Amino acid sequence: MINVLSFGAGKQSTYLLLTALENKYEKKLDMAIFCDTKCEPKYVYTYKK
Repeated sequence: MINVLSFGAGKQSTYLLLTALENKYEKKLDMAIFCDTKCEPKYVYTYKK
């Protein structure tokens, strides 16, 4: 069985990815899949820290 995270880069999926990478779950994450549909508002793509 392959364990896959559907990663949308929001708060919840980012938290799941980071904690999975820290081995905080019983099962190991094999991959994370991200797809950008380009449907976000323009300000999302221009965000800077």
